[in-house]
Amino acid sequence: MSGNVEPVSAHRITSVQRRCGRAAGASIPARLLLVALLVGSGGALADHAPDHRASSAAPESGFNPLSILQQLTGNSVNEFLDPEVAYVLTTEARDADTLVARFDIADGYYLYRDKFNFTVSDASGVVLGSTQLPDGKIKDDAYFGRMEVYYHGVEAVLLMQRATTGAVPLTLEVGYQGCADAGLCYPPMTKSVALTLPAAPAQRQGLTIGPG
Repeated sequence: MSGNVEPVSAHRITSVQRRCGRAAGASIPARLLLVALLVGSGGALADHAPDHRASSAAPESGFNPLSILQQLTGNSVNEFLDPEVAYVLTTEARDADTLVARFDIADGYYLYRDKFNFTVSDASGVVLGSTQLPDGKIKDDAYFGRMEVYYHGVEAVLLMQRATTGAVPLTLEVGYQGCADAGLCYPPMTKSVALTLPAAPAQRQGLTIGPG
């Protein structure tokens, strides 16, 4: 998936300006969530997120969602980490039946437990069976209410169901969403990672994929 920023049309700018005008009377968290979504739709927080500063130049109309965020918070937008820095994903094939997705989370940032989504594709004879996630911390979130979240880090264990004993290349897609305690909620993000599930022991014959 490319990280190219789509050009912003005059119609889109006008529509966004109207939405920001309606949000003026909303709570600060609601307005910050709106701005974060606008930034994400412009490519600044897209998949494989390019640096905020690389996409912060205002269109010719003068509309700049990053400057709106600064006005609402009184903070420089550069005080918020790029999502690639706030949430660092590493993955591995732990064994012939298990994948692991691990997030290191920067201080002052968190991820929502129920916003995780894992899918496996391009895999011959292998499907995702179940996902194991630890319990999180209960938080009265300004954006979504009472939520279970993770601070500092979290590890998801993905159990595979397979119908073959050979090594299997596959693509793991990881969907997630998080926020900063200082007042910015990032839009949902997805990363795709190429992995290879190791060969299963030779004695495992006649494997079948059970119901998912």
